[in-house]
Amino acid sequence: MKHQENKNNEIRYAEVLKKFVHPMIEKTDDLNSIEQKYAFGVHVWNATNIKEKHPELFEEAKNQVIEKAENKTEAEALFNEMVEFKQKEFSDYKRVFIDFEILEKIDEGYNVTAASAELK
Repeated sequence: MKHQENKNNEIRYAEVLKKFVHPMIEKTDDLNSIEQKYAFGVHVWNATNIKEKHPELFEEAKNQVIEKAENKTEAEALFNEMVEFKQKEFSDYKRVFIDFEILEKIDEGYNVTAASAELK
């Protein structure tokens, strides 16, 4: 996947995050649903990025998602699917997200901002 860069050649992680999570967004989702899906996506993204250095934290993050879900089988399947998507399409992006905000919902679209940091 081509890096999303701004005019200063900095990668725009908000755009990257949107490309990662947007496939889960439905046209009928309200702002709260969109925020929940982004929280899930950020959780998967960060867990995937720490997996190599801290495999135990990856497993802990995965278990947290499954424990909170109403449908545990579905949650685990979606988590695994998102991990595969991250590894396949976004493997060059190593930063972790520390915050995000859905700014507004406009008809069928929305804007997102995100803050990221280098993984130490």
